[in-house]
Amino acid sequence: MYRLNRLENISVHAKQRCARLVKDDRGSSILFVLALITVMILLGGAITNTTILESRNAFRNLHRVQALYLAEAGIAKAFSEFENGATDLSALLADDGILSFGANVPLGNGTYSVIVKDNDDGDADMYNDSDRIIEVTSTGSIAGSLGTERTVVAHLQVFEPPNPVDVQGAVTTLGPIGTLGTLVVDGRDHDLDGFLVNNNGVVGIITAVPTFVQSGASKVGGTVAGIDYRPKGSSQVNPAVIETNVVVNFNTPDQVLDYPEGALKSIAQGRVSGSQYVTDPADLTFPLSGVTYVELPSGTPWEAVHFGNSSGILVVHNTTTDAVITNLATGTFTGLVIADDPIHIQNTILGAVIALTPTPSEGNCIGNGTGDVLYSSEAIEEITQVVIGVAVVQKSWSY
Repeated sequence: MYRLNRLENISVHAKQRCARLVKDDRGSSILFVLALITVMILLGGAITNTTILESRNAFRNLHRVQALYLAEAGIAKAFSEFENGATDLSALLADDGILSFGANVPLGNGTYSVIVKDNDDGDADMYNDSDRIIEVTSTGSIAGSLGTERTVVAHLQVFEPPNPVDVQGAVTTLGPIGTLGTLVVDGRDHDLDGFLVNNNGVVGIITAVPTFVQSGASKVGGTVAGIDYRPKGSSQVNPAVIETNVVVNFNTPDQVLDYPEGALKSIAQGRVSGSQYVTDPADLTFPLSGVTYVELPSGTPWEAVHFGNSSGILVVHNTTTDAVITNLATGTFTGLVIADDPIHIQNTILGAVIALTPTPSEGNCIGNGTGDVLYSSEAIEEITQVVIGVAVVQKSWSY
């Protein structure tokens, strides 16, 4: 009996313990669920905040890229402004540095602003340019998006129209000169079609030394004091159309156009108006246009030139002033030929020729064939247009 009662007591105790355990488990489960919900809420909030932050950063980065494009658009606009030659650089620098399109230009969902100032060209004057290089600063910004402005700074080399090219002869040389064969040097004025413009020309030949030799059937003519003298042979030519011992105020191609040294080469390298710069004439594309600058190695002549119908300014020059262009064989060149040592002109040049070397390699033979050098004031005037332009010297970005 006692044993039965004891078993019953144990059973009751076990039931009570089980009930307590069940109750404890329910409490733990509730706590676990609450903790899990809390973690999920916190995690969801973090994910939401991260998503919002990433979205904001994405828009900010997008606006930064857009602002950079706007700044580049400002540089391009300034480039275009100078390329057409309509901007007076000196007046611009002396004023406020704001180009004709204004200080702030709306574009898309933002604006760009452009300011021009002189670069540090060593003249201690930020309002007077001495090297034709200017600093253009363009800032792009997006409306309502602070901190996303982007700035591009470009140094541009600007080539404005040169002073009127003071060509006084159909052919001008710093050294001795001779005409042979049936070469015709005619300082009378011609239009772009080769037709005469009466009583408006220059002398036929100018040389800085005493030596001019006319031989063969070559002819020289020109205009003196407003009177035309048609080309004639040595026994009949009017000596007034040939000037020797003349003081010539240039020694380099840039000085011919009153440009700073290196300007013509920079124009050619910038490919302004179809310009080309080469050290090997085989790399040229014909017909020529703009400024064609051939910087020949010393002792390496450019031979057998076929111009087709070329124009502009042709420079054949190196630092030792012994770049030779020889056998100008066929075609027409309209404009100005500036060469260290031109030899054997056998084609047609409509404009003028300038030879820079004081010691030509073949003595004085500038032409020995059937060529024609016909002075043309119209062709000389037109070359001022091919040296208007702008080239990027350096560009930097601010992020």
